[in-house]
Amino acid sequence: MNTISTPMLYASSSSSSTSSTSTNKSTLDMTDYLKLLAAQFENQDITNPTDNTEFISELAQFSSLSAINTLTQYSNRQYASSLIGKTVSFTGTNSSGSTVSFNGEVIGSKFSGDTTTLSIYSNGELKDCDISEITAVTEGSSSNNTLSLLTEMAEYSDYRYASSLIGKTVEVQSKDSDGNTSKSTGVVESASFSDGSISLTVNCDGTEGSYDISDVTKVIGTSGTASSGTSSGT
Repeated sequence: MNTISTPMLYASSSSSSTSSTSTNKSTLDMTDYLKLLAAQFENQDITNPTDNTEFISELAQFSSLSAINTLTQYSNRQYASSLIGKTVSFTGTNSSGSTVSFNGEVIGSKFSGDTTTLSIYSNGELKDCDISEITAVTEGSSSNNTLSLLTEMAEYSDYRYASSLIGKTVEVQSKDSDGNTSKSTGVVESASFSDGSISLTVNCDGTEGSYDISDVTKVIGTSGTASSGTSSGT
């Protein structure tokens, strides 16, 4: 017995409960290793027992490997965090299933067990990429890409909000030529989107008016839950 895999030779003759715990596992943790080590003790030749120093040496080897694995995980996470804000090249699959290279800006990272995943903004969409798929890193960041992503996310949120108001009774405000503010209550009939701006068509007492989404000061409820009206104020 001179390698760390020796206990696995003895594990085949141990109880069925021991072998069943590792049937579907591709890697060993410390608990699994200690179970195999115990099985090795139980099944060794009592007339020719293994030298204790070999067991100690084997345990030390496994502990070293475990520490190296932990260090590798930590290094991967540190590296992933350092990539945030940088432009990278990475491999992935396109719509036809072919492996191609993409470029994009790293905007976040996720960690799960041994897996380190990067969130990359590429070609107008977010892609998840394993850190092992990174092929090149460009120093510096593409701030325009990040700004574009944030703008698109904000616009998408506003679009959903505007669409959800159709058929609801809302309170909107407007200003006259003297700068006086008035508030009206009406039902949102439609929403329009153009060049990043969002306008609502609101029917107040039978009169349709166009309002910017920022003019909505209150959402009262669905159509019919409140009567339309107008109030003035300064």
